[in-house]
Amino acid sequence: MKLFTKSLIILSLAGFVCSSPVWADKKDEKAKAKVTQLEKYNNKQASAKKQKNAEKKFTKKLTKLGKEYSGALDPRTARIVTLNRNLIVNDEIEAYLYGLTDKLMAGWQGYKPPVQLFLVTGDGYYAEADPYGALILSIGLLMSVESEDELTFVLAHELSHILLNHNEKKGIFGGQKEIANAVGMGFYLHDAFSDAKMEGGELKIQTDENSKASIGVYSFNAVTDNLTSTAWSRGAEDDADILGLDLMIAAGYRRNQAEVSINKLTEYARTRSEEMQVLQGLATAMLQRQSQKAGVQNADLSSLMDQAGAGLVEGVFKGLDGGAEDHLNAEERIASLKTYLSQSYDRERSKKLPETEGLFRITKTGESGLFLQRIAAASLSLARLNEAAGQGVQNTTDWIPSGDRIEVPAIHMAAYQLYNSIGQNENAIQQISKATEHDLATPDMYVTRADYLSRAGTPDNALSVLEKARATLGAEEGLLPSFVTAYLAAGDTQQAEEAAVKCKKAGGNALYASCAQRLGYDIIAQRRAENPFGILSDLGDALNPAK
Repeated sequence: MKLFTKSLIILSLAGFVCSSPVWADKKDEKAKAKVTQLEKYNNKQASAKKQKNAEKKFTKKLTKLGKEYSGALDPRTARIVTLNRNLIVNDEIEAYLYGLTDKLMAGWQGYKPPVQLFLVTGDGYYAEADPYGALILSIGLLMSVESEDELTFVLAHELSHILLNHNEKKGIFGGQKEIANAVGMGFYLHDAFSDAKMEGGELKIQTDENSKASIGVYSFNAVTDNLTSTAWSRGAEDDADILGLDLMIAAGYRRNQAEVSINKLTEYARTRSEEMQVLQGLATAMLQRQSQKAGVQNADLSSLMDQAGAGLVEGVFKGLDGGAEDHLNAEERIASLKTYLSQSYDRERSKKLPETEGLFRITKTGESGLFLQRIAAASLSLARLNEAAGQGVQNTTDWIPSGDRIEVPAIHMAAYQLYNSIGQNENAIQQISKATEHDLATPDMYVTRADYLSRAGTPDNALSVLEKARATLGAEEGLLPSFVTAYLAAGDTQQAEEAAVKCKKAGGNALYASCAQRLGYDIIAQRRAENPFGILSDLGDALNPAK
């Protein structure tokens, strides 16, 4: 009886405790506990085994990249330079940015890949992460952000693509072209625009060598920049937004600045899409003209160029429009983040203002501030040059370096384009020569100088410039059309033909069309006609009709 009574007492107490308001509140609190996406990822990725596997995959990827770029530059740098990205080196700015990425990465408990930061020219609000852990930021972004909090969301978003291994997932890179193809497309447009420039918003054909302005190089860079920009899927963008927000908050920054960043990124994506639509129209007209000119001399060459031009317009510009759509709807992205915030965080009560002191110390004052202003002045002059054929540019030359070369090859290239547009050949050649003395010179800098030397009757010097470029970059795709030109100028037709065949192997139809045009005939079609069974093994895939 006593045992039965004790049991009733225990059960009664248990019922009281479970039904009491205090216990109920604790149960409800536990049920409503907010868990962030960062915490979920950390729970999955923190184990030593998963970190080791992730490190192994990343190391394998970098090893493979090293085999593709075996020149003097480290592989990740070589890859970006080969894409004609104008790199900017400034120790003070880079130290500041690495400090921010370290703060953001502190909240991540999974494998932390060795992220490498790169600054590039450009006045757009632009940042990107590539599959190899490179985080690329434009100078325009640094000059445009109004707080460190705003900048950290952009950094955190791009870091999230790297941390979440988005490049490993099938379909994520569906809109991203291979580098060689991008270079080929850019080169083909460069040649198509080589005798044109803008006047009053219209494309004009030029016959005077001195008046060939910078639109050729501009179109080259516009296509390669846009083609090789990472085309993440919409799902990947949403995941990067959420994890980026978590990392930003964990590092102590104001969450409301994410909305500022998204609005600016969206506006930049919209502007870039509009610019590429204009370039698409110009490119279509110029490519048709290019094909017509070739058809007068060689029907096969005209057909080849028609195919390359169609591939350029269909594959490049339409792909760019599709990639931009994932960034264009700021309202949806912001609404999604606000919903996530309400589900995963308590309301932000801090009245702390966004951080600006460290940012402005780097971007507005001191040596780094002057450095950025100089880059911005060069970009502004080039923008005016491309928009109005040099109108209003002649009085903005104070940014052009005098004396020895400086550690910014992009500024020398900009000065070359300006001097070239106003017919100051001697100054133009001096600037492009200084640009190619630098290890971070891009392929378009090398080929601009080499093509000039070939036209000037010194093809041996042109070949020396191209050989230096190949040794530095460890890649030759963007150099091959100029090799064709230099060999022809030197009277070595056989080497010129072999360089053209390499174009087909390396970059597909677009790059080969540029090489064949310089050669003056379709060497692959000619050899295939001479040997229809394709038994010339030295040509390999280039002679295979299925390729």
